[in-house]
Amino acid sequence: MSRHKASKKCMISYICLLVMVVLIVSFTLIHHSIKVHLAELCKYKCGEIVNNILADTSLYAASLELDLYEITKDSDGRIISVNADSQAVNQLQGYIRRAVNEKLSSKEYDKIMLTLGDLTDIAYFSGRGPDISINYQQSGTAGTKLETSFESAGINQTRFKVSIMVSVEFTAFLPTGEENITISQEYTAADTVIVGQVPECYFQA
Repeated sequence: MSRHKASKKCMISYICLLVMVVLIVSFTLIHHSIKVHLAELCKYKCGEIVNNILADTSLYAASLELDLYEITKDSDGRIISVNADSQAVNQLQGYIRRAVNEKLSSKEYDKIMLTLGDLTDIAYFSGRGPDISINYQQSGTAGTKLETSFESAGINQTRFKVSIMVSVEFTAFLPTGEENITISQEYTAADTVIVGQVPECYFQA
């Protein structure tokens, strides 16, 4: 074999090797990009599901007519303190946990529907193309945490808010592998403006 032919064969081998490396790197980058984007889409969809469940839950929760807080005033009508009713709050938290867990365990919420166009991250193709079904399951049970805020809302007015943070963990079974997703949504249990001076302290459950 002549030196020219050997050099040409070596050059072709280098070119083939370079093409293979480029293809492998490109595939790895595309795979990672799709995996990240798909995880974000699933997290958004799971957030929508939890929001929808909380929206349905709030209708019944409102009918319970629970007094979540008690206002104490002095003889002059000034607000001394605001106390969250722990029994009423615990009752509401328990109901929300049960409602979320029961809904998520039903067949109504056992998969997430996407389209092929959603994977491109291009607005024009969003919602277009064949449907893609992503199965998921709830990991553990929904958790709740009480949060309260108390602040001035203007002259001689006080805003008192009772929120329940609902946290749910999911495992989504993606084509690129399993993905753990944590969703935290706020459920506003009470949000009211109280006429009176801002008290020096308040109490939460």
